[in-house]
Amino acid sequence: MYQDHPSFEPPSDDAGLWKYLDFPKFVSMLNERSLYFARADRLVDPFEGAHSNMNKMLRPVLYKDVPEDQFETMVASLEAIPEKMRQVAMISCWFSSTHESSSMWNQYSDENYGVAIKTDFKSLKTGLTCEDEIYIGRVNYVDYNTTFIPENPIFLPLLHKRIYYASEQEVRAMSADLSKIMHGDDRLGVHQHVDLSILVHEVVVAPSAEEWFVDLVRDVVAKYGLQMDVRKSSLSEIPNSI
Repeated sequence: MYQDHPSFEPPSDDAGLWKYLDFPKFVSMLNERSLYFARADRLVDPFEGAHSNMNKMLRPVLYKDVPEDQFETMVASLEAIPEKMRQVAMISCWFSSTHESSSMWNQYSDENYGVAIKTDFKSLKTGLTCEDEIYIGRVNYVDYNTTFIPENPIFLPLLHKRIYYASEQEVRAMSADLSKIMHGDDRLGVHQHVDLSILVHEVVVAPSAEEWFVDLVRDVVAKYGLQMDVRKSSLSEIPNSI
């Protein structure tokens, strides 16, 4: 279930959200009636959850009151936390926009055989019916050479990414079993149950998909007893003759 958290910056309730999926992941979502949350260390960016160069530079100032004989031990402990969090935090990534994105199709789905789920923030948080607490907020895109990444609470680095990824406009849903932080979570991801009738506003089929694939997506949705609008991507539209 969704929970507010003061460290997470949620979008407005009507903010458009998109999730780009390949077809097997889409079918898995329907079959499991759930969203898949991947463990943070399984995501593509190796900087997920990392502290910045500025953190290292500022620690002698920020922690100047720590006794000198304890400082190195404290820093070593701080530097170990990001990797531990990467091994317990479970994440579902969403693209925030009123419109679909060509670059998102290229990066996270398949222009021939992919689908995109369209929803909004209110429907995402209301549609989460799982028992785990899920926090949702916008990702902050920063320069890791000049920006200090907050180190407390310990999951805040996972709400920051390098500025190179700013085009993703990510809204991130996250859960974490902190009781496992010392040894890591042996699950590579978790399925969090959702009410698909609330969550999914529309299923958009990849821009280059052939009509048979659009029909297949409609058939699969129907076979799972779901009522979802299925349409082909607007990027497939043909311009009017000049």
